[in-house]
Amino acid sequence: LALNAYWSRVDQTKTLPGSHQSEDRFVRADYYIRRLGVEETDVRQQVAGVMSVMRNVSVPWGAADPLHPNIAPTYWRTVLDHSRQVYYFESAKSAYAVGVDLKKIDFASGSGIRNVALETTAGFNLSGDISGSFTPAKPITYLAP
Repeated sequence: LALNAYWSRVDQTKTLPGSHQSEDRFVRADYYIRRLGVEETDVRQQVAGVMSVMRNVSVPWGAADPLHPNIAPTYWRTVLDHSRQVYYFESAKSAYAVGVDLKKIDFASGSGIRNVALETTAGFNLSGDISGSFTPAKPITYLAP
């Protein structure tokens, strides 16, 4: 990619673009993701590494730019561990990341709609495996078909 070609000629250990513009965030993500180490076998280290890169390139609260309406704060970061079937979620409004073990969720027809209200005061303090925290919920009402 053209962006990476340009930045590959720069000493990235001293200079990486730092704005909240998508191009700068892409270059930073590329730089850091290449340094995570594909040989890492500890799942916790793998998830932590990917989350740390996503935090680095997320648009922070308050960085909304009226001149660039396509730039908005990052609300969620997610990582899916395909091998263990665990989905990790991190809300920008929560102090902790949470995980859902998909093997513990009943996806059978008729099992009902459930959710976890992470955006509430109680949800703010949730951490770790929240697979057992789902409660019955109403379906989403869409504005248009």
